[in-house]
Amino acid sequence: MCQPIALLDNLVMTRPLETAPTSRVNPDNDRISTIINYVCYLGFAAHVAFIPLFFSISVPFLGWFNFLSAGAWLFAWWLNGRGRHWTALNLLTAEVVVHAVLAVLLLGWQSGFHTPLMPLITVIMINPRLKTRAMLTQALALVALYVLLYAFTKDIVPAGISPWMLEMMTYMHIGIVFAALCIVSYFYRQASIRAEKRMEQLATTDQLTGLANRRKMRELLDQETSRTERTTRPFALVLGDVDLFKKINDTFGHDFGDYVLRTVSDVLRESAREHDSVARWGGEEFLILLPETEFRGALDAAERLRAAVEQQPFSHEGESFEVTMTFGVAVYALGEDIAETMKRADRALYEGKHSGRNRVVAHLVDVDGRQTSAREAV
Repeated sequence: MCQPIALLDNLVMTRPLETAPTSRVNPDNDRISTIINYVCYLGFAAHVAFIPLFFSISVPFLGWFNFLSAGAWLFAWWLNGRGRHWTALNLLTAEVVVHAVLAVLLLGWQSGFHTPLMPLITVIMINPRLKTRAMLTQALALVALYVLLYAFTKDIVPAGISPWMLEMMTYMHIGIVFAALCIVSYFYRQASIRAEKRMEQLATTDQLTGLANRRKMRELLDQETSRTERTTRPFALVLGDVDLFKKINDTFGHDFGDYVLRTVSDVLRESAREHDSVARWGGEEFLILLPETEFRGALDAAERLRAAVEQQPFSHEGESFEVTMTFGVAVYALGEDIAETMKRADRALYEGKHSGRNRVVAHLVDVDGRQTSAREAV
């Protein structure tokens, strides 16, 4: 068995860390970005479909205007894909308002071109950049515009356009509006579910190592304790600590220490069994939960973890060096408070540290519930 790090003067700088490419869409804006994308598909298709219709009913001005409108929706989609969500949203809002006003003034209220104004209320309400006063002001302005359009256009009867054509336009707009509301509602719901899962993951994951954090492990411990009390099948805890980590940190800085912790975390995760749970318990301490594992199996699992860390190559400016860990093992005893099991694992770890490091030590309880002295397994 190799000895733990004795000399740190051979260590210098860590290898550079790879960085993942950054997304243009901020995860915080995932909801609005998804909604804008799909609404753009619908709006672009609708405007393209209206182009031949306007020319067929001899309203070329609206036909040419729809060319511009389709381009605006396409441009908004492009802006959204580059993270400029709010610019895209403002552009779409302006286009809908201008298009609705022009179409209703030319074709009358019966054409149904006022209906696209209604989903804008939803757009205003889901815009997180609007403060309450601005949100209410825009909503009231939209309602006022809607009422004024009705008052001034309800009696307009466009010449040369048959009643059935106006009715068909109304049906088309009803379909478009309901489709838009369905898209907004559905994708907002899906994005919200994803955001909630991401928030839950962030709340239960250690950001540095990607392992479960202390909060998540406490939940797992409670679940495993309840299961063991119900089934009497035991479980074990393995508490591990990186040897001489403070000296590494103090000598070479926290960035180098973070590199060591990330690498050790990967080794523990890869070396643990599929049904085991590995968590960063705090600082350079790691806690491994071994379900349905008795004393001998826990010692074997801990030794496998110890050996894997010891054999992991670490490098610093071309210099190779060794990182080791000490592990304390405790098997849960029926009726025991899980905090007591943790204390026994911690005492075993403490004795391992003071007896030379880079080893596995276990604390047991006898049949009467009394604790034995620490037993060195390695």
